[in-house]
Amino acid sequence: MRRAALASGEVTEAAGVHLTSADLGEVGITRRARRFDPSMLIGASVHDVAQTLRAKDAMCAFGLFGHVFDTSSKPGVPGRGIGALASACQAADPMPVFAIGGIAPLHVATCVEAGAFGVAAVRGLFGVPDPRPLLEAYLDALGTS
Repeated sequence: MRRAALASGEVTEAAGVHLTSADLGEVGITRRARRFDPSMLIGASVHDVAQTLRAKDAMCAFGLFGHVFDTSSKPGVPGRGIGALASACQAADPMPVFAIGGIAPLHVATCVEAGAFGVAAVRGLFGVPDPRPLLEAYLDALGTS
């Protein structure tokens, strides 16, 4: 769906789009989208160095590397680890890479030291009655509070 929308220009009023790793099969998709709107923010999920390089070659604004740690959203699938994150970040330079997947505030410094521009957290923030204290812990760990 995203690929078809980007290729056809149907997302011309969108501020951006996030591609799956499968969407990176055709680098020209993002270039065609930018013909319609050069400021469109295009990000991509990446899971290894090869996908990271495809996102970079496709001129994506950022990569979302995951899953770094074990996570309940991917039961039975081990996290790719800090070493894989570091390799992807190095390959991506200068494209920023965000770490996702099992990221707790205690993991933030390790991810940033591995080269991540930042982290993304989904399940942990949405699965609690009041996410504010946890969000503050992430911001403290990032040094942005």
